[in-house]
Amino acid sequence: MDTCSLVIIIALFVVGLGLTIGGLVGAVVVSRRDLGSAEQRVAEMERLREKHRPETAALRADLDARRTAEADRLGRTLTVEERERWNASDEVEMNALRAQHEAEFAASGLVRPTNGNIAQLAQHESQWVVGRLVDANRGNLWMLGAGIVLQTVASIWSLF
Repeated sequence: MDTCSLVIIIALFVVGLGLTIGGLVGAVVVSRRDLGSAEQRVAEMERLREKHRPETAALRADLDARRTAEADRLGRTLTVEERERWNASDEVEMNALRAQHEAEFAASGLVRPTNGNIAQLAQHESQWVVGRLVDANRGNLWMLGAGIVLQTVASIWSLF
């Protein structure tokens, strides 16, 4: 093996090693950053939930107070039909508040957690994290792959 071939093989090893290390270090840095942003999403979700709890409680208290005032005004308890009318009216107002809350969550790129979607919410957040990691590390994976290919070429070349 001549000196020129030896220099090329060593250069391929060094460049391949540099690309491999760079790809791995870049992947670690980007992954930590993206996991940090996932933690920020959880904090934002909790902040919105804490913001919405008093609003929901206030609306429920207001609806209960209105219903009690109506019963007091009538001087009797509400009939079944009156209660159904009140419940329908209450549901409209609660749905409007829920829609407002869901819009606030959507503006932050989040899904509003409810008892009915808790399993889907976990899957949605997991898919978001994995998608972010894959997208952010695409270049790092190419760099890692190029480094491995260069080192493999150098290894095969050194055999001849």
